[in-house]
This record gives sequence, C-alpha cells and structure tokens, in this order.
Amino acid sequence: MGDNSMHVVFIVLHFLSADLTDMCLQSLSGLDGGSADDNISMDIVVIDNGSHNGSIEIVQEKYRDDARIHFLFNEENVGFSKANNIAYRFAMENLRPDFVAVINNDVEILQKNFLHLLLDVFSKTQAYVIGPDIIAKRTLLHQSPIRLNLPTRQETIENIYLNSTGSSKRKIRSEVPLAKRLRWSVVKPLEQIPGVRVMLKRWREKRVESAQTRSLTPHKGALLQGAALIFTPLFVKTHELPFEPETFLYCEEDILAIRCATNQWKTWYDPCLQVFHYDDGATEALLGNNSKKSEFQRQNSVSAGNILLEYEDSIGW
Repeated sequence: MGDNSMHVVFIVLHFLSADLTDMCLQSLSGLDGGSADDNISMDIVVIDNGSHNGSIEIVQEKYRDDARIHFLFNEENVGFSKANNIAYRFAMENLRPDFVAVINNDVEILQKNFLHLLLDVFSKTQAYVIGPDIIAKRTLLHQSPIRLNLPTRQETIENIYLNSTGSSKRKIRSEVPLAKRLRWSVVKPLEQIPGVRVMLKRWREKRVESAQTRSLTPHKGALLQGAALIFTPLFVKTHELPFEPETFLYCEEDILAIRCATNQWKTWYDPCLQVFHYDDGATEALLGNNSKKSEFQRQNSVSAGNILLEYEDSIGW
C-alpha cells in the first residue's frame, strides 16, 4: 500500500436473508473508489453460513457479473467467528488486501466517501483495528463503542452466572458476591410487577441515552461493536486471524479487545465513519422475535462466556 492508496476487502457474512445481503452489497457497490483514476480498489467476499434456503443463490445470480464479488459456502452454520475467519483466510491467500472490513449482512454504508475517510483515519491514528459509529436503523441509537474500558474477569463470571441455569449456575455461585446475587434475586421477580417494570424500563432508557455521548468523540482502546470492524495494514501484517479463540456467537468483541490490549495493538473508534445496522437481522430471520430467540441468545451467551473466561485465565487477565 502506498501512502495514498489502498486495496480493501469487505467480508460479508450471509445467513438466510437475500434481502439483507442485497442491501449491504448495494451500499458497498455505491462507495466512491475503484475507478481507473482512483487510489482505492475493492473486493467483496460473501460467505454463506449454511443457509440452505436458496437465499445465497439469489444473491449470487444477481451479482454474477461483478468480478469484485467472491462467494464462499459453508455446508453448515459454523458461527460468527469461524465463518469470518474462513473468509479472512481466503482474502489473505487470494486478494492481497491492505484493509479487511468485516461487516454483518444487515449493515448498510451510506457514506459515499467512507473508504477515503477510512484511509485518512488510519494515516492519522496508525491503529490496528478501527471501529465506525454503528447506528441502529430502527432506533437511531449509537451501538459503538460498547464501553470505554475493557471487560474484567469478574464481569465475565457474573455474566455467565446471570445467563446460566441449574447446576451450571450453582457451580460458579461462590465466585459471585452474595450482595449481587441477593439483589438480582429480588429484582427479577419485581420486574413482573407492571409498575416496577415501567420504572425499570425508564431507568434503563436513561442509561442508554446517557451512554450515547461516548459515541460523539473518537476513543482509543474502547470496546468496539462487532457488526462492523476494520482490520488495517498493521493488523494484516501480524498474520493473525481476527477472531481467536472462536466462539459461535457473542463475546467476539471482548476477546478481540483483550487480544489487542495484550499485544499492544492500538484500537480506535471514530465517529467520522458511520454505518447503519438492522440489529439482529440474521437471528430474527432464523428464530423470529420471541422466546425461542431469547433462549438461543442465553445459551450462546453462556457458551461464549466460558470461552472468554478460559481465554482470560490463559493470559492472566
């Protein structure tokens, strides 16, 4: 990569929804860059994560004449981390990127000059991983950064406890302070009372609103939201995969942030880069928006939390 040029590869994880992936690809195709007289070139890798519903074939047919778009296929759903790592490895071996942007298929980029802004942010920050401002399309809330500091081992244990049931919950109960366990045991039944439920909802909304201020300014070392992550030439040169150890779903951002901090790889959040996110588009396509979805999220939160905890312990976090 020269000082004023770059080759960027977008990785788009497809699952079940042709409409979402088509929306994403249309927005990428509309970005400035890639013309003969431009200093930016672009490829797109679309990886299907075992959809088996005909959706990826619809997308493939529509974009069959676009030589920049490459299609990969997983026979089964191997989860977020593994699927993106497969596509990342393909990009490294075949496309020789300077930047790799890993985005969900329910992400839309409407900034025409997004790639030029990215090049400018990297030249100024020399970050290994860059996170854009991720705006939820339905609520217009800012989803990144998730927080300004990194998660602790104790927080990981408590999150596992809150999502666990039965013997799994009892196994780690001693590692959670009694005061917190008592508070949670009181709050949960109170949430079933309509008046209390309304009060808690308003309190949580105020917390969300106050958290929006952190999205207004750039931040170094914040916990970046995983719907859109950009791996820069500095990360590419490490020859590492972006998501290791691999989880099926959840905690990818936590593991990546801790890896970067441990290796002194600078991460950077910058609101001058913006994307829109149709939150949980793939999950809702599979499960709908109901109790089945909640149980799926709970189980994967526990599984990913245990992988995160094992990783934290392995590096003495």
